[in-house]
Parts: sequence; structure tokens; C-alpha cells
Amino acid sequence: MIEKRAFSASDILTMDYYDKTERDWYSASINQFAKPNATFLRCGKVVACGGFVIKYPGFAEAWLFLSRCAGSTVVEVRRQMDQWFEEYRLVRLQAVTLASWAKGERFLEWLGMDFEGVLRKSSVDGKDQCMYARVR
Repeated sequence: MIEKRAFSASDILTMDYYDKTERDWYSASINQFAKPNATFLRCGKVVACGGFVIKYPGFAEAWLFLSRCAGSTVVEVRRQMDQWFEEYRLVRLQAVTLASWAKGERFLEWLGMDFEGVLRKSSVDGKDQCMYARVR
């Protein structure tokens, strides 16, 4: 069973996450500016954390951390994303993933986002990222 609760930055630290450098940076800063947000749990274990950063009316950036064992939780994450997209009347929602991580790119496409380009040396550790967006 999948549960949802309000996000806390410490939730990210409990996850079995792929990139610990990025995880540590985000967990230290994300709680200051990210609303709406949520933490998803399966069997009492945190498997996903995500939310939107509303830049201005109609425009937001999405962020998401999935644990290695997120599995079918992604369906609930998609439902929540779609709900927030409508609730906040977004015209544009954008997200980035590492350019070297094809699985992340496929996931953003599954969420209904389109590839827009490469942001060179834009990650916390200087790696290239791919920009995706969902535009109404």
C-alpha cells in the first residue's frame, strides 16, 4: 500500500538514492522553497519525494527523488503531478535530469514532458543536464 504525507527534507536522507552528492545538496536546500510537495511511502519506507517550485503564476519547476525500489509508486507520483498541474493552473512545468541518465529521460517523457535541450555543465557537480517541459 502506498501512503502519502507532507514532505520533510530529512525524508530524502532515508532513501536508497542513486546520486548521493546531489541528494545531500538538495536535502539541505529544497525544503526552503518547494511547495507543493509530498513524500510517498510503501510499507512505511520512503520511496519517493517530489514537488513543484512555483516560479510565478503558470510556471513551475518539478523536482523528484525516487529510491531504487520505488516500483509502482511512480503511478501515484504521476497522478499527484497531474493534480498539481491542474490545481495550480500551470501553463509550463519543466524538469531536468542528468544527460548521462537515459532512465531519467524516459521517465520524464512518461510523465508527459518533451525534450527541449541540453543544459551544459549545469548540475551541482558540473555535469550536463537535459531540460524537459510539459506545456499546455
